[in-house]
Amino acid sequence: MKIKSVEDFSDILNSDIAWRRKEVQTLLNYARVSKGRDQMSALRASVPILYSHWEGFIKNSSEQYLVFVKSQKYLFKDLKDNFLAIKFYTTLKNCEESNRVTYHQEVINSIRNECNERINIPTDNVIRTESNLSSEILKNILLTIGIDPDLYELKNHLIDAKLLKIRNEIAHGEETYVDLPDYELLITEIFDILSDFKNRLENIVITKAFLVVN
Repeated sequence: MKIKSVEDFSDILNSDIAWRRKEVQTLLNYARVSKGRDQMSALRASVPILYSHWEGFIKNSSEQYLVFVKSQKYLFKDLKDNFLAIKFYTTLKNCEESNRVTYHQEVINSIRNECNERINIPTDNVIRTESNLSSEILKNILLTIGIDPDLYELKNHLIDAKLLKIRNEIAHGEETYVDLPDYELLITEIFDILSDFKNRLENIVITKAFLVVN
């Protein structure tokens, strides 16, 4: 798959977040008109769905960003270091586990040589959410795609304690419930993060901030 234009990239992200928002809103509307135990059950069932869109959008939009950059056909030397880290992830990991100086030198030579080649990075299985997208895992994803890892540090409690913890308790069969006002606020806050993340990716693409010099 290739994404050649900024417009195509934006269309993909906008379409992706739109259907996710619509599904969450549909479930919320159902919970609002429900009463008593029915509402409690509806809200309980809605939390894992909200989490799935949290994880799904972060993963998909990040992968689409990598696809876009790869499609632009720049040279490795034109791109910021995080793309070299993606390219040589396995090689660097093996290098860390090896005590052979000759192997280390081979790795350095390989990196130097490929800096003058056209970018060819993997785009699948690079963004790892581990099916448990906590604030720490989010930081690692941000580092992977070249964004400040502390960008959403003030949202750590929201992500870990208000979304992930409750979702995990429900997914593991615990009798955990949320009330309607808290869930409405949670939806707003999570989609605020997703919208901000989308806007930042679009801005990076528009300004070509993934380049060493742009």
